Amino acid sequence: MIDVLNKAEIYRRMERYLEEEDRIVSVKFLAELAGLSERLIFGIFVGGTHTMSEETQVRMSRALERLERGDVTVMRNRNRTKYLQYNNTPKPRIVRGYGLQLDGGKISLKIGLKNKANFSNPTFKEQMERK
Repeated sequence: MIDVLNKAEIYRRMERYLEEEDRIVSVKFLAELAGLSERLIFGIFVGGTHTMSEETQVRMSRALERLERGDVTVMRNRNRTKYLQYNNTPKPRIVRGYGLQLDGGKISLKIGLKNKANFSNPTFKEQMERK
């Protein structure tokens, strides 16, 4: 069972998702995964014209968790159309990663493998703002 994320956490993760240039899944496919329309997602997270209902909160939470676990993969047909493939076994997209991290008031360099779809870890800017 997937735990439902609170609205502030969903807004934070979606902000980081939308800032990323090389997205693992397009907004169109994220909307399909959540069972929502692209227009609604842009209205909530970009334009601010819509508010997030509880149903939308649950759907976005589940979509972000499935994306992070690697339950879906974007595939391409021979005619170059893309579609979502749901995996029986999760296959998260692991990439090389690096970044700055705040450890007990000291700044350190964090190098290693990371899950490309994991938007839950705070950025360096967020860590500095908490301090």
